[in-house]
Amino acid sequence: MSRPWAPKFVAGQQHWPDSGSYVLTGKKGTLGWSFKGNWIPLNPKLTPSGAVNSFTNGRGAWKVTAGTGIFQGWKGGGLYAYVQQGTLEGGTMDAEFDGHVVH
Repeated sequence: MSRPWAPKFVAGQQHWPDSGSYVLTGKKGTLGWSFKGNWIPLNPKLTPSGAVNSFTNGRGAWKVTAGTGIFQGWKGGGLYAYVQQGTLEGGTMDAEFDGHVVH
């Protein structure tokens, strides 16, 4: 995930832009998709080392951007949501990508 921008404030709450891309590689080709949305830190706490530890709620949209091999010509997209616990450098994440992909 990429987080290069400053947050917007909505009712006093930070909304950070979120974007990135993934590529799945298999024996018969690759499938790439990108995503764009925002994430919200929930109850952040500063640790003694200076890192921020919090729960994070993210959401947005994704779309298929490329395909090779058997995935060539695939199209689709949808919505995603995730919850992360820990720091930006590490932690645990539960994510769900919903939508459709067609050939």
